[in-house]
Amino acid sequence: MGVIYGVFRKGDHVDYEREILHDNDGENFALDWADIHSYYDNKETEELPIVLLLPGLTGGSNSNYIWDSVLYLKKEGFRVAAFNYKGVGIP
Repeated sequence: MGVIYGVFRKGDHVDYEREILHDNDGENFALDWADIHSYYDNKETEELPIVLLLPGLTGGSNSNYIWDSVLYLKKEGFRVAAFNYKGVGIP
């Protein structure tokens, strides 16, 4: 079902700006912020609540269910970031 959903999915594209985080062991993690420039351009959005999405261990910010969640939460008035675990598209 996931393959069919991914192929025939009709949704908007989510633009991310990646923020690389480092832990004490030197591992890299990433936060992908959805449409972060639109927040900086509008001072009123600076006080919007932030939702951090945590995908499953093998998922990431480009998983279909994360995209759908990002799009929904943005429409509801949240700033949204998706966490990416080490090894999931992180340099």
